[in-house]
Amino acid sequence: MNVIPVGQQLNTRNTLKRHMLVHNGKKQQKCGQGFNHSTNLKIHLLSHTGLKPYACNFCDRTFTNGANCSLHKKKMHPEELAALEAAGGSKHIVQKIPSLETLKAL
Repeated sequence: MNVIPVGQQLNTRNTLKRHMLVHNGKKQQKCGQGFNHSTNLKIHLLSHTGLKPYACNFCDRTFTNGANCSLHKKKMHPEELAALEAAGGSKHIVQKIPSLETLKAL
């Protein structure tokens, strides 16, 4: 059984596995190294800042990345999501994400 620290919610098994790498010592890279695309680095750096720019359209939950936000909506708000998609509405409410340089400085 995977134990999640108090105050943390990790919505997918992959998110938990990535998070546990921080604690188990298997991955000893400095931030900014080992990312094959700047978008992946931005997502990673967001996890260090505490910023959660992706918001659920149907409740007050916010998320660090769009994948977790989408998964939340599919699991918790399936009827509302279907209605929104049928009406051609926006799938995500996204606050302005800081630039890569800003995230590195935080």
